[in-house]
Amino acid sequence: AVQIGNSFVTSTTTTDKIYRPFKYNFVPDVSDDYYFAIRVTSTSALWYLSFDDFNVQYSPSCISPSDLTVGSITTNSALLGWSPGANETVWNIEYGPVGFELGQGTLITDITSNPYLLSGLTSATKYDFYIQSDCGGGELSLWFGPASFTTECEIMELPFFQNFTGVAVGAIPVCWTRTHFNWDVQSSSSAGGKKPEMRLYWSPSFTGLTLLKSPVFNTVGKAELLLEFKHYLNHYGTPYKLGVKTSSDGITWNTVWQVSPSAHIPAETKEVIINNSDVGSPTFQFAFFFEGNTSKIKNWNIDDVKLFANEYGTLSGYVTEAIRGVIEGARVFSGSYEAFTDATGYYEIADMIVDVYDVTCEADGYVSVTEVGVEIFNNEVTGLNFQLGISNISIDPEFISASAEPGGTTIETLTISNLEGTAPLTWRARVKILSDHQSLLPILTQQQHKIIGADDVIPNPSGVKPDYTDEMLDLLAYFPVVDDDGTYGFVCDGDFLYTGNRYYNGYDKYSLDGEFIEHFEISGAGKTNDLTYDGEYFYGSPANNIIYQMDFKNKTLVSTITAAGNQVRGISYDPDNDAFWITANNFSGPFKLISRTGETLQTLTTTVTGISGIAYDNVSAGGPFLWAYTPTLADQHKLVKVDLTTGAAIQTFDLMPYGIFGTESRSGGLEITNAVVPGKWTFIGCSQNDILFVVELTDDASAWVSIAPKQGVVEPGSSDQIEVGFDATNLEEGIYFANINITHNGQEVSKGVITVPVELFVGALAPPQPATLISPANNATLVSLQPEFTWIANSSAFNRLIITTGTPPNTTTIYTSPWFIGDSFDFASTGLILDKKKNYNWQVNTMNSAGSVNSPIWKFQTIGSGIFKGLITDSYSGLPLEGVEVTTDPGNYVAFTDNTGNYTIEDVLEGDYTLTANKDGYN
Repeated sequence: AVQIGNSFVTSTTTTDKIYRPFKYNFVPDVSDDYYFAIRVTSTSALWYLSFDDFNVQYSPSCISPSDLTVGSITTNSALLGWSPGANETVWNIEYGPVGFELGQGTLITDITSNPYLLSGLTSATKYDFYIQSDCGGGELSLWFGPASFTTECEIMELPFFQNFTGVAVGAIPVCWTRTHFNWDVQSSSSAGGKKPEMRLYWSPSFTGLTLLKSPVFNTVGKAELLLEFKHYLNHYGTPYKLGVKTSSDGITWNTVWQVSPSAHIPAETKEVIINNSDVGSPTFQFAFFFEGNTSKIKNWNIDDVKLFANEYGTLSGYVTEAIRGVIEGARVFSGSYEAFTDATGYYEIADMIVDVYDVTCEADGYVSVTEVGVEIFNNEVTGLNFQLGISNISIDPEFISASAEPGGTTIETLTISNLEGTAPLTWRARVKILSDHQSLLPILTQQQHKIIGADDVIPNPSGVKPDYTDEMLDLLAYFPVVDDDGTYGFVCDGDFLYTGNRYYNGYDKYSLDGEFIEHFEISGAGKTNDLTYDGEYFYGSPANNIIYQMDFKNKTLVSTITAAGNQVRGISYDPDNDAFWITANNFSGPFKLISRTGETLQTLTTTVTGISGIAYDNVSAGGPFLWAYTPTLADQHKLVKVDLTTGAAIQTFDLMPYGIFGTESRSGGLEITNAVVPGKWTFIGCSQNDILFVVELTDDASAWVSIAPKQGVVEPGSSDQIEVGFDATNLEEGIYFANINITHNGQEVSKGVITVPVELFVGALAPPQPATLISPANNATLVSLQPEFTWIANSSAFNRLIITTGTPPNTTTIYTSPWFIGDSFDFASTGLILDKKKNYNWQVNTMNSAGSVNSPIWKFQTIGSGIFKGLITDSYSGLPLEGVEVTTDPGNYVAFTDNTGNYTIEDVLEGDYTLTANKDGYN
């Protein structure tokens, strides 16, 4: 109420969280000074009331209307009402979208009816309107208003999708309703989608049932619906319930899914099948609900809400190859749907939800094919046939040897062919220098030949003088991220740069020059933080104990690694151990080295904290080291070198003086690569939601050999050529070794990789010397079925092991190894097993660019096998004993006697054994 003079005038307007205009015409009793006051009365507890724009003026001769009202709102009309200013009978209305300026709206004049039906409106739209008195004779009052209203929503048709984009923070989407203001949209992405998202917040706390109600849907003719949404729960205490309800009248609500959480619910996609009696209604609604005391949670976040009819169809067809005909066992799949072809090449996937799919067909030895935009119709069969092709790879030459004088250069050519293929051959090549880095772990393989001529790191070439020790190299490049909503991880596969998102399942692909190429998701994976690459797959974790193994080329989740008891944020692949370094406690240590099965191989305690990303460094002088990107605080960016023996920080470099980071930016992912800048190993790092940067680390020892191009597609019957360049600049005399690893989809597959050994001899070269025998000794017997062959390598050269049978020169080759650097070969690594009690020959081929030489042919005989058999009796009665356990030592062979007391142990390798018989009740 408003007091003017000695009386209070009660407003007819009820407060409803919308500003409403109020007007009072005051006629003074006598000439005097007057004051006005505000008095509030309420039937419920108040939070606050707001007042603004007080205006006191002499009443004009034509008085404005007041007390604007709105009623009978429909999808396209509303009944507007008002109190006349005096005795006028004609009015004007101006209306428009909420917030419009007077003079910019739609004007209706000479209105003589009060209330007035305003029609021609748009559904689900918020409007403002003003009223003006027309007192005749051209005399008009001031405009009074605005008053606001929202037209009703039309009944919606399926399918429906809502990701809350464009909804103001603190509001809810049009056509949704809420029973409490705790529901509103927030600029966050905790549920796994993109900003913004819906949130139920605990404050102000209350006890009871609260609903966030959807728009109204027409579901006539539907029997089953599927509701899909992403959600995340920040749990605080128990008890409470949350879930989904449905209604056909907006009054009665039926629960279709509910949980009573006792812990956090991590970001997940939830599917709820709805087939109750509400389905089929022309006025169907669903609602998210919470029941209990809201102080038991911190927040419940929801995003990417989908509702559609669960209608089903079938996909079927045949899979063939142009020359070979039908393909049996081919896999046809899309998401979780899959089928395999039978002996006729036929497949069928029934009960697919009506939708549009990308369908892929794959088979071992064939090039996969994906058909995009395959539509499945209700109760119909969609036919889709696949014809797969074969790509066939051949490499010439299989070994590259070159020589050059110190400071000289030379070029060789490597040819990749697809002469017998019927489908395109895709390939990608990388150079791997055979390095001298040896692991700190005792479980690892031998040390390899040392690289000659690798430069030392030059301290402080940039001239930057920060407060911390500066032995890093120059800033080489930086560019902004394309997604400033969660970009965190940064990784390179040699051909492209990739970033990952810490808020949702999303990855961005860039060229090596920093040009954005595409955005994609990995089905089945989630958000990730730091990223790393092992030469084939990418790895990252959502800051828990799960590490995703991802194929970015095919955009698939390959597998997961469970690092039990760890909360993984930083991760970096260690090629010396074929394992992964991780931060075990989110932003903090200890660092752990874990295997591909999640087993902890090494634990390294460290005092370094605030770690956002890590990078394994086996290229710097004195390494290996681990680098940490820290400290996860705003406007601080540092790289810390960690000793892998002690865990101590042995060097800190401050990046801030480069002046490249945005305000309030924080550290993110880190990796080391030699693919971005030719001849250099560099850090690549991500300042979260800000920039990607490239900082020089050291010279690349692999710069003495280069290849171009690094990838390609070879059509059937065609070939590609790779130019292999050698540069002996700054190299000392000696032999340098490398491999060109060619990843491909050809049918002649060795795990999809062909290795071409490369040798560069700098200076005068002599032919290699033959290897000297160590083991197995010549004419050895009882040799293991998976022996380890060792010899003395008398020259720095490539070696190759050959195993044959027969009497030379009439021999049959059983196995030929790839060319490699080393003086031993473990036959068990091939997965093959030699025959028992058989004579074999073996020798070592040694080769460099000056020639090749063969070792003598050495002979051995593998171990044989025999049978133990016997009868076991009771020494007192002489009767046979059944169920006696017979074991051997060594070997752990086990057998049991039958009802006649007999036992047999077959296929026992030659040797001396102790047999033990054991039965309960007997000595």
